[in-house]
Amino acid sequence: MELLYGQDKAVAEWVFQRIPYLTNIWTNYVAIGVLDNGSLVAGFIYHDYFEGNIQFSMASSTPRWCTRKTLRVLFAYPFIQCGVRRVSFLTAKKNYKARKALASMGFKLEGKLRNYYYDDDCLIYGLLRKEADEWIPQRLRGGDEWA
Repeated sequence: MELLYGQDKAVAEWVFQRIPYLTNIWTNYVAIGVLDNGSLVAGFIYHDYFEGNIQFSMASSTPRWCTRKTLRVLFAYPFIQCGVRRVSFLTAKKNYKARKALASMGFKLEGKLRNYYYDDDCLIYGLLRKEADEWIPQRLRGGDEWA
């Protein structure tokens, strides 16, 4: 697995093609891709930054993208580079695979937006900086600033 940087538009388009209710309405976002033998197998979009929160959207074609190295980068970007206090993730209630993946990464279910999507409710997940400790190497945490 190899990480892909600097190809925000291409990675975002790949993600948009896989999430029917997600639309490319952002003008300011960063995307990170995961390549397997040169092919994109996962894409992660960070968008809607607002006062310490950034929203995270993702799609993948295989669970093989989920390595410790990839997770370190996925959480170091918002928490270390952007300095946010939390990462938010919205998903359809019926998207059981995403919900399971989010729980395994430490995201907590925080709420529900009823009838948000065409045929489903939207579930709101959040991950706070202190809850991402296991993914961020100690040397990057910055001491008290991390807590």
